[in-house]
Formats: sequence, structure tokens, C-alpha cells
Amino acid sequence: MKKLRIKAILAGIVADFGLSIVLGLLIGIGAADTGVGQSEVKSVGFLIMSLVIGLPPVILGGYVAARMARSDMVLNASMVGVFATAFTLLFSHVFPTWYLLANCIVLIPCAIGGAQLAIHRGGKP
Repeated sequence: MKKLRIKAILAGIVADFGLSIVLGLLIGIGAADTGVGQSEVKSVGFLIMSLVIGLPPVILGGYVAARMARSDMVLNASMVGVFATAFTLLFSHVFPTWYLLANCIVLIPCAIGGAQLAIHRGGKP
């Protein structure tokens, strides 16, 4: 029977959120230093960049959840992706539809990719 490990999932979410905050601050500082305005922040290019930069935190979160779970690694890691997707959808009024769809398509597979990394680095499938 598959088992969710709440502590592992929460640790993965914290890792995801923590790295997301650090990367977001770096982007914000970089944008402020270059004089990027509000219109550029809402541009397609900036949104694509933020989507790409937002993927490593989800991979890390999936990795952490999988390593801590030790069993049902993919299931527990995928819950980090589910949370990340739900969190993104909370801000659906801010982002364009294509951005939300892109997040929905890639976040769970990225978290599962983190689980695959954990499995290949010595964990059990």
C-alpha cells in the first residue's frame, strides 16, 4: 500500500519554497538594478524566465521529499509538485492563462524528476 509521508512532503515544500524565495529575491534585485519597470515584469520574456528559474526549486523539493520518504519516493515527491501547482493557481488572477497552464504541465513532472535523482543517488524506488 502506498503511503504518504507528511514530514517528507512538508520538508520538500519548505525546500522548494526556500529556494524559490532566494531566487525570487535575486531576480528582484537584478531587476531593480537594471531599472526594469512594471511593464517588463509582466512581459512574456520575463514570465518565461521566471518559469524556467522556478523549476529547480521544485526539483529540489521533490528530491528532499523522496530522500526523506525512503519508500514510495515518487508518490511523496509528486505531492510537492501538486502543492507547487496549487500554490501557483492561487495567483491565477495575476498571471496569464498560458503561464498557468505551463506551470500545471511542468511542476509535477519536475518534482518527480527530483525523486528520480534521489533514487539514482542511492534511494530505493
